[in-house]
Parts: sequence; structure tokens; C-alpha cells
Amino acid sequence: MLRHILFFIFITTITVSCASRNAVQQPSLSYDLNTQQNKVVQDGIELMAKPIHSYAELTSYYDEDTIKYGVLPVQVYVFNKSNQSFLLNLDGVNLIDGTGARVPLLSPDQTYERIKKSQWRSAGWAVATGVFAAFSIHNVAEVNKQIKADISSRFLKSGNLVPGSATEGTLFYNVPSEISSVDNWKLSLVLHDNEGKQIVATYSFSGNIEQRKTPEAMQTESEAQ
Repeated sequence: MLRHILFFIFITTITVSCASRNAVQQPSLSYDLNTQQNKVVQDGIELMAKPIHSYAELTSYYDEDTIKYGVLPVQVYVFNKSNQSFLLNLDGVNLIDGTGARVPLLSPDQTYERIKKSQWRSAGWAVATGVFAAFSIHNVAEVNKQIKADISSRFLKSGNLVPGSATEGTLFYNVPSEISSVDNWKLSLVLHDNEGKQIVATYSFSGNIEQRKTPEAMQTESEAQ
């Protein structure tokens, strides 16, 4: 009897831990001194942007190293310091790589499909027991609901930027999982006013990205052992 009770406690403890998600909200770029130093102001539009690629930041903000799954989050901050209103449309926010090519933007649903949890990714070896598997299926579904809602809430929204207003959010881009640098990359922002006037602001990036092992490589290594 005692053995059954201890087994139940063990299963429940692991199940709860696998069901939890510990992502925290990333701070506003208005508090990021490094990004502030490089802010771009074009015709009264202030632009700041930051590609989030370090393992520490990704696992803190998203509870997952998204680079392994080919997802690069880019945090964007736009402040309208002019006396005109401008329309912010996501079609006018483009990430350009070092070769000058446009990096594809992922929709919230596409981002979710890349980084959502699976029974094996979230539970690992513990899925070996049939009892735990029954619990974990429910838990993974609950965590995935949180992930989907979180991506949607963080996603940069289109809208009208009135004078004195600011907006901030994150866009998710499709990159190779073996990406090693964002040197010479840039974020191009195109805004239009009600009279058709166009403003283009460009924020430049630089920096190396630590190499990751892709899920496929990790699986291959595991099978070889």
C-alpha cells in the first residue's frame, strides 16, 4: 500500500512539473540601455529593435530555446514623436539578412506549430510509464494552450499610431536552426500617413549566435549511443 502511495506521489510530482511553464515577460526596450544607445529616429518616428537569440533569454522569456526550431524572435518598439498619425502594418516590417534577402515572417499559428510542446519533448524519459502518459497528454495540451495565448499576446499588432503614442511587441522570423550571426542584418520599418506620405526607418543588428544542436542532431546522437 505504501509503495502505491509513494508511486502516486512520484507520478503526480513529475506530472505537475512537466505541466508548468515558467516563461516571463521580457522587459520593454525602453529600459534596455544597449538598445537605447542605437535607437533610430526618422521624421519623428523612434525605432528600436532587438533579436532575441541567447539561450538564457530565450529559455527565460519563452521557456524554450526557439532557435533550435528555426524561430528568431525580434522585439520591436515604435514611438511616434511627430504631430502626425501613421499606420503601422506588419507588411511594412521587414527583417533583412546580411545578403540583403528578406527573412520570412512567421504568423502566430506558424510560430506555435514550431515551438509547441509534444509529449516526448515535455516529458522525456518519464513518458515510459503508461500511467504517466495518460496524465502527460492532458498536461501537454494545457501547456500548449498557454504557449499559443502567450505568442498571440506578445505578437506586434498592426494599428494606427497617433502622435505621442508608442507600441511594442515581438515578431517571429523563420531562420535556419544553425544560424550563427546577425551581423549586417537590419529591421526595416515602413509607415504611411493618411495622405500617403511614407517614412522608412532602419535599425541595424550585429552579433554572433551560439551554435545549437538541432532536435534532429540530438535524436541522431541519442540513437547512436
